[in-house]
Amino acid sequence: MKFLFFGLFLSSSFFLEAKEFPKLIEGKRVYDLADVLSPDEELLLEKKIVAYQDSTSSQIVILIEESLEGEDDFGYTQRLAEEWGIGQANKNNGILIAAFMADRRMRIQVGRGLEAVIPDGVTHAIIENIMKPAFRQQAYYAGFDKALDAVFQAAKGEFTGDGRRKKAVHPGIALLIPLIAIILIFLLARRGGGGGGGFGGFMGGYLAGRMLGGGFGNFSSGRGGFGGGGGFGGGGGFGGGSFGGGGSGGSW
Repeated sequence: MKFLFFGLFLSSSFFLEAKEFPKLIEGKRVYDLADVLSPDEELLLEKKIVAYQDSTSSQIVILIEESLEGEDDFGYTQRLAEEWGIGQANKNNGILIAAFMADRRMRIQVGRGLEAVIPDGVTHAIIENIMKPAFRQQAYYAGFDKALDAVFQAAKGEFTGDGRRKKAVHPGIALLIPLIAIILIFLLARRGGGGGGGFGGFMGGYLAGRMLGGGFGNFSSGRGGFGGGGGFGGGGGFGGGSFGGGGSGGSW
């Protein structure tokens, strides 16, 4: 029995000493509780996050605190992200980017619905290659700003992991692809027609008809981002998103 009471004492002590979360403010996306950003910098980050949220429906929060007060950065940010419900409940498309100045620790928490497009390797690269170098120069705004850019790129499949963007296909090449396809289809149709029809003529005519009737939409592609559409009318509150431990941490 005494072991039971001892265990209850330890667990109650843990919860009593747990670091309290900052007050959640409706519509706010940047919480600079350590005063490392100027008002203008904070406003720029706020506008950037809200604009992205309005176009994709994903919810991102930047949290800057002075200290973890002895807590583990993973455990604290995980609990906070869950408690605040960052992201939509039906998409779990929330992201928390946090930094703790006295501890020199930072962490990116990724909602369950985004772990496929922003895996741990990507968040680790953002921390190591973007945030850490900037923070070591005390360029905190630049670190957060570029980290946001990298998150946006990752959603479109454009983040390489080293801070660079993937090279896009030249527009001229993109236009040549359907043109070459049309030429090949008509050649196939003529070849099949010269032999009195046959499979080649049928397929060539069929594919040509499909392309000319349906346009070239099927030749264009691109990853959509975090789940598209929607918007929250300039911010709004959080929707009850869930977090499963995806993301990475680091120090500077």
